[in-house]
Amino acid sequence: DTLVNWDFVEQVRICSHEVPSCPICLYPPTAAKITRCGHIFCWACILHYLSLSEKTWSKCPICYSSVHKKDLKSVVATESHQYVVGDTITMQLMKREKGVLVALPKSKWMNVDHPIHLGDEQHSQYSKLLLASKEQVLHRVVLEEKVALEQQLAEEKHTPESCFIEAAIQELKGVLEYLSAF
Repeated sequence: DTLVNWDFVEQVRICSHEVPSCPICLYPPTAAKITRCGHIFCWACILHYLSLSEKTWSKCPICYSSVHKKDLKSVVATESHQYVVGDTITMQLMKREKGVLVALPKSKWMNVDHPIHLGDEQHSQYSKLLLASKEQVLHRVVLEEKVALEQQLAEEKHTPESCFIEAAIQELKGVLEYLSAF
């Protein structure tokens, strides 16, 4: 498997048996960000944490790996069913060609020799890597985070954390300007 340059990643999608919680505030993350080391935080929480350091980076509060603000990526967590002893599980034989990122059910197999895009609902669940256009990044990542942050700001306007929510919104405005410049 080829590693993807972290600078090219816009969003990480994870599937888990439970929705992760931010280790700083202990709530489900709002406008969640994931570090290179794989830990998930609220965007405002990790910005607050990073602001406490005089350096341009800080150690991850979980594993002590270095965390740089520029390396934070959007993350979406989906909850999957957790099986217990005694449950009936239906297995499905999958097929993947060597060097291809898509593993399809053998019964639905077709040669997919092109990258899968974010909007391809038929194949995206079977691919390790999804490509996204500028418009898809704008609508499915940036604008969704903006809505979440604006809602969080409305709820927490008069709290000390509001300045970090506003900082995240300002960063998003920079991303919006950058994406609009193309």
